[in-house]
Amino acid sequence: MYYTIYTTMQIRKLVKSGLSSYTIALPKDWIDRNTLKKGDLLYINETPQNELLIAKEAKKQEKERREVVINIDGKKPHTIYREIVSTYLTDFHRFIIKGQSLNKNIKDIRKLIYILPALEIVEESSSKVVARSFLDVYDISIKDLIRRMDNIIRSMILDVKNMLGGESIHEIIIERDEDINRLSYLVFKILKSAFTNPDVMTSLDLTKLETLSYWQVTVHLEKIGDEVKRVARHIGESPKSISQAQLKSLIEKVYSYYVESMTSFYKQDKIGADDVCLKRKSLAIECDKYFISHRNIVNSEISGKFKGMLSHLIDITRLVRYLGESP
Repeated sequence: MYYTIYTTMQIRKLVKSGLSSYTIALPKDWIDRNTLKKGDLLYINETPQNELLIAKEAKKQEKERREVVINIDGKKPHTIYREIVSTYLTDFHRFIIKGQSLNKNIKDIRKLIYILPALEIVEESSSKVVARSFLDVYDISIKDLIRRMDNIIRSMILDVKNMLGGESIHEIIIERDEDINRLSYLVFKILKSAFTNPDVMTSLDLTKLETLSYWQVTVHLEKIGDEVKRVARHIGESPKSISQAQLKSLIEKVYSYYVESMTSFYKQDKIGADDVCLKRKSLAIECDKYFISHRNIVNSEISGKFKGMLSHLIDITRLVRYLGESP
């Protein structure tokens, strides 16, 4: 049950209370009708129309069961891929993918649906594929998903170091990058829903700035995962082209820098984030020194991938300073 001063045409005066709060008197008949008393909690949601909805209890909005038809005829595989992902990120419930070229593209379509979390094929024929989203955006923790992506990346970096000891695990590292991709799609879908639905944002206990910050950190974590995967591939394919001792030391330093960067993000530590930023230059120089000492294409690629990681980590620390609460 909701009350809004705009739709009922009642007028209430805004009263300053304390240094930073304001109060407004609610109609007694509404209080009585909802059996409220002093100390009870009320839930306030902001609508896209800049209105406030006041409720006795938290309420999940009924999800509209929307359906979309995607015709893939005349489209390149890359376009089909991007259109399906774009549709997934929008709040559709059923996907109907059809076209005369379906059989030719079915393998790639199945693979894509598999990597999109909570999306399952519920019907398939020679003329169409029907997929359904089983995701409940109200029941997922964005912070936990970010942590999972972070933990996977940490394990990937440590396993790259273990490869220098002779472990042939670069294929496993590549598979973990696919897990990061899946999680990033899930985060993007939930955050897009929060951007467009204030009720979802409230349910997830997020502010607008936090929603923007988590979107950006997910972009950077996904790209960092790609860089680690590529380093693993280069080491796995050309183990004799690298200097194991010097590369091991460099990996350990990059790992420490990564942990410091993410720690400053979680703690929203502006000073810590600034300190991490200052260390980037010296670590980038060490990446260059490694390549100069061992000039070949493989080491050039490895050095470049590490420097790419540093750039993304710098951008993550900037989120702490630029999108965090004002000092």
